[in-house]
Amino acid sequence: SYGVFQFFGCVTHYLSPQSNIKHLLNPLHLSIEKLDAAYNQYSTLNQLDPTNQYTNKLFRSIIESYAQLAESQLLDDQRELSKKTLTQGLKLDPGNPQLLKIKKESEISKNLHIKN
Repeated sequence: SYGVFQFFGCVTHYLSPQSNIKHLLNPLHLSIEKLDAAYNQYSTLNQLDPTNQYTNKLFRSIIESYAQLAESQLLDDQRELSKKTLTQGLKLDPGNPQLLKIKKESEISKNLHIKN
């Protein structure tokens, strides 16, 4: 997770790629840009070791974070941002039930908003 290595005699601290992804998924500071960056880092890790069980957990965490962000945006009446977040999340995991549920809720909410 957190490591130290020596580079030209200087001690340097670094975060492992997995720790960096977890940092990007901080629920207090989620953004679609951070989620995209987390997914890109996950993709690199997955290419290096596609059988690693930990990368599968990272992928689930990333998708859950897309759902959390989309739901939060929807509750804050940021429909367009929520739609963009849902679209991006569903590109990565098209059959995700949590994302599909939020998408359905957003469509119902939009229809109610238009009628009123």
